Amino acid sequence: MPSAFPIRVIVHACFYRTGTTSVQAFLSLNRRAIAPYAKIYMGERLGAATSLGRVYGKLPVFWRRRAFARAMDRFLTSIVPSPCIVISRESFCGMMIGYTRLGRTAARYAETAIPLAREIRRAVVARFGPDLDLTFVYTTRNPDAVTHSSYGHVLRSSRMRDTPEQFAVRFADTLDLENEAALIRHASSPTRVATIHLDSWADHPFGPAAPLRA
Repeated sequence: MPSAFPIRVIVHACFYRTGTTSVQAFLSLNRRAIAPYAKIYMGERLGAATSLGRVYGKLPVFWRRRAFARAMDRFLTSIVPSPCIVISRESFCGMMIGYTRLGRTAARYAETAIPLAREIRRAVVARFGPDLDLTFVYTTRNPDAVTHSSYGHVLRSSRMRDTPEQFAVRFADTLDLENEAALIRHASSPTRVATIHLDSWADHPFGPAAPLRA
């Protein structure tokens, strides 16, 4: 049922290895101070939606998309309306680059992030009404840094045997997170889609979480 008052919802959908942990750590450590202004939902508080975005990213078929959509509906139904709600989860863009999707190494995010964003928007509007103020936020980072960080993660959790150089070559012509965000922005119009570039906020006391305070 829609809320009786307009609600601001910030969905920090992230991109993997772009300071997401820093943003979430800031929100967690300051949850009590933030509580009068915003309710924060991350990790296990999202229920099955925590993992089903990644599941869809591994194999983007309609039944996995519907499973994610149902999980978002259940999560949103379970929470109490608040003037401002912040939801943060990196799997809302799908699966980390470097893993195998449909027999090929995944090197882009937009192709799975766009359907997931559409399901999130549908669920949020259904829960809080069409007058809400919805913003998607994607953190970005220098491509070389993203590739280097992703390599370590994929190497530890898969059977990949690439060297760092071989891994980087896979993304030399495709990995541009600002462009990925632009594709999501175009597909999500008129919903607001903002980006936070990690390098631009590295020296701020609140790090990449600083723009979320606005």
